[in-house]
Amino acid sequence: MEYTALQKDANDYVSHYVKQHHIPELLFHNNTRNKDGIEAAKKNAQHYKLNDKDYLIVITAASFQNIGYYNAPAAFCAMEFNEVAWDYLGNSSQTKKRPASL
Repeated sequence: MEYTALQKDANDYVSHYVKQHHIPELLFHNNTRNKDGIEAAKKNAQHYKLNDKDYLIVITAASFQNIGYYNAPAAFCAMEFNEVAWDYLGNSSQTKKRPASL
C-alpha cells in the first residue's frame, strides 16, 4: 500500500478545501497552522515509532483537524471535521485504493 500517496492526497484535499472556504475571521485556522499541526503530529508519530498504517491515520487526522471551523460554529466543529473527513474518505480516488482495514 502506498501510504505516502494517500497522505499527500489528504493534505492536498485539505489545502484546497481551506483555500475554497477562506474565512478571514479564522485567523488561526489556515494552511499555515494546518502544516504546523501536521509537523507536530509527524514528530509524535516518529517518537512513538508508529507503523506505516498508524502513521497515516495520525497524519491524516492532523490534516483535517481544523477544517470543521469552516462550516460550523466552534461548539460543533469536531462533528463537522468528521463529516468532511468522511466525505473525503468516501470520494477520493486515492482512498478508493486503500485496503479495507483502514
